[in-house]
Amino acid sequence: MITLNHLLKRAILLGFLVCCIPNVNAQFIDNLIKKAEKASKKEIEKAIEKKAEKETEKAMDSILNPKKKSKKRKKSKAIISSEGNTGRKKETTSDKEITDITTDPIQINRKFNFVPGDKILFQDDFSKEFEGDLPKNWNTNGGGSIVTLGNSSERWFEITSGKNIFYIPDVLLPQEYTVEFDLTIIGIDKLSILAYFNVIFSNNNKFGLSYAQYGNKKENPYAYFRLPISEANDLGISIENSHEIKSKIDLNLKKIKFDNLHVSIAVNKKRFRIWLNDHKFVDIPRFIEEADELKYLKFNLSSLAKAQVLIKDLKVAEGGVDLRQQLLNKGTYTSSGILFSSGSATLKLQSYGVIKQVSQVLQRDTTMKLKITGHTDADGSEAENLALSKARANAVKATLVEVYGIAEDRLITDGKGEVTPVADNTSNKGKAQNRRVEFTSY
Repeated sequence: MITLNHLLKRAILLGFLVCCIPNVNAQFIDNLIKKAEKASKKEIEKAIEKKAEKETEKAMDSILNPKKKSKKRKKSKAIISSEGNTGRKKETTSDKEITDITTDPIQINRKFNFVPGDKILFQDDFSKEFEGDLPKNWNTNGGGSIVTLGNSSERWFEITSGKNIFYIPDVLLPQEYTVEFDLTIIGIDKLSILAYFNVIFSNNNKFGLSYAQYGNKKENPYAYFRLPISEANDLGISIENSHEIKSKIDLNLKKIKFDNLHVSIAVNKKRFRIWLNDHKFVDIPRFIEEADELKYLKFNLSSLAKAQVLIKDLKVAEGGVDLRQQLLNKGTYTSSGILFSSGSATLKLQSYGVIKQVSQVLQRDTTMKLKITGHTDADGSEAENLALSKARANAVKATLVEVYGIAEDRLITDGKGEVTPVADNTSNKGKAQNRRVEFTSY
């Protein structure tokens, strides 16, 4: 920022030139002074505007996250795979381990409409796996291992590049389901223009390229999308099925962050949709031609030489259909798709699709009032979980009020903590079902 001292120094210098150089044109000096003052004014105005924008963003963020401290997260540059760090970190009320996507919720809430399935079929955060091992609920014909990033205790699954290497989670896909996972790419560059991360939906759980290249396509139906592992500007998402669709969709790199990317996929029979963070890139009404045959999910990484690709928190859930009719007709809806950062009441990006549909129900039926009840798993103490469940219910209410304009007197909140589980608390899948938010009309 240009200060008063800087302006005085410029004036003194110009005065010195006038006194010491008699041949200097006075009009030329006047023009220099005017230009200096104009430039200084612009720089000051620009700095003030930038400061105002920053303060506005902080104020808006405090609406939904009043207890969240502003803290920059350092980007991890190296992988640490210490064999000694094998214990699962218990959920606490600290925000130190928050790693959710850092986007302004005010900007994304109104358009993000992904709704996760309500019946969890597969959930794996790798928390019970040993570093250096392959996860036990997956099958592969290649390498890969569980690792941690930097000083974090969170576990990621680093997969190996190979044209014929596949990673297959132990889950059977129904006709309507959602798939979610976090993706991190370390060392991405502009040169790996042939490198792709592939998500494949197949009629078999075999390795190799039988899902596409081998045999008759009608005998081996498939569908997949490819995410380029490169910063080259002319690349895009490639999609293909065994029927007739094969195309590329432009990829705006400014809308996504490859170092912390959340992938959301919704399959409703033949309809296929993909979101990267809060932006929907694909929505095809009849992409899954063989909806009752594509039962298996596969991951593949091809033609990658230097970069590292890691995935975390894979969740496959049945459903993902419109919850609005259920809430209108039955007066109740329970969602395990409203997610929070570990041990806190900070909403994650993928939660806003559910909350948005709840707001649409309340906007349609202006007489409806809702009770929002939070529930947790059994990790941590009972007292901490009770407080956490109430705080999370309040966070959902605050979003409905501040973002979607629902009257505050139409909403009440409560929290039950861990005392009313709907599944066991010994598995990742069961814990995920127990971490839920319940909406009930009253």
